[in-house]
Amino acid sequence: MLVWKMTEDQAYFKERLWEGHDWAEFETISHPLKQKEWLAGKFMFQEITRLAGLPFNGIYKDVHGKPFLTGLPVHTSISHTANYIAIAIHPVFPIGIDMEKPSSKLMRVVSKFLTPEEALHAGTDLCRLARYWCAKESLFKLNGRKKVSFRQILVPPFQDTESIVNGYLIDENTHISALITFYQIEDYCLSVAVETGRVIQS
Repeated sequence: MLVWKMTEDQAYFKERLWEGHDWAEFETISHPLKQKEWLAGKFMFQEITRLAGLPFNGIYKDVHGKPFLTGLPVHTSISHTANYIAIAIHPVFPIGIDMEKPSSKLMRVVSKFLTPEEALHAGTDLCRLARYWCAKESLFKLNGRKKVSFRQILVPPFQDTESIVNGYLIDENTHISALITFYQIEDYCLSVAVETGRVIQS
């Protein structure tokens, strides 16, 4: 896992990018912050492969938009916020990563992403809400398929002191279990979900 606080400008990342990136995609981005996130994300993919001792041959996305490292049998995930970018890779199991800052905006969407049991546990605690959101988003990214409701992703009530919890995702006939690890990065919640089991029911 690699987390980067984006204090640099666009030029810092652009100057450090190697070959193998889809610059045509970059040209379709007009917002300066989104351009910076794109550049920083590509730089982070380079960095994490370098630190892992792996060759970098570029990045591609599948039909659901999930990123993969070209020619490498590893699983990847990436998350952007206004200030940070986080990336994780795993050599064996599907992985998902997410960062979220506790915010009152989460209160407005509780019914869309929490089950009644989860909502009762979270209450109006913004830190708990951010943990639930991060956990579910990281599991959503681990699965890598669109059209999965956050209410199909289950996170049993946890103790505030717990740094590792279990999570479950139901996608049609596939049931996925994962181990979710929480980290605190300044005032942000970060979660990493790693698949621990997958059952396909006929």
